[in-house]
Amino acid sequence: MITKDIVVSAYNCLKSYAYYENLNFFLKEEIAQFEDSLYDEKIEKVVDFFENNNDINFNEWLNKIDVELLPKKIDSHLDIEKTSGALFLSNNKTSDEYKVGAVNYLIVAPIEIYLIETLWSIFVGSMLDDKFSDSVYGNRISKVIKNILRIVSMRQKTPQKISLKDTLIIIINGEMVVSIKR
Repeated sequence: MITKDIVVSAYNCLKSYAYYENLNFFLKEEIAQFEDSLYDEKIEKVVDFFENNNDINFNEWLNKIDVELLPKKIDSHLDIEKTSGALFLSNNKTSDEYKVGAVNYLIVAPIEIYLIETLWSIFVGSMLDDKFSDSVYGNRISKVIKNILRIVSMRQKTPQKISLKDTLIIIINGEMVVSIKR
């Protein structure tokens, strides 16, 4: 059962991630808008999505997903860089046109979509992370997240099923078992 407390915890994880993220300022904007109005109602819609399989809200959220492009590299038009390899950058405009050499593609989505992704990462990611050997160091699920998840699952006395669309999670006495639907 995905409860309001679990969704709020996932939101706090997402908000913490966004705070330290240096590139995706679109995510920071989405968080500000999410908190600006009807915060509790929006959290309840995410809970309702999991509890009642509310595809109407989900489809609305999916339809709002967009992609934004940010310049990653701007090719210089200055001859000095080409000859010496050095370039002094300032905010003075040196050209009427700039050639973009590379771009970053950033997903812009409603926070509800990020929350679903965060919940999936917390539940399924923790189970997958438990299967890694101790010699794996990169991109691990933090012990804090795993402890929160275990505390939540230990409160549940009876076996519990949590459906995350194509993933079925079963929690029995704090032990999680994952099954992928086909």
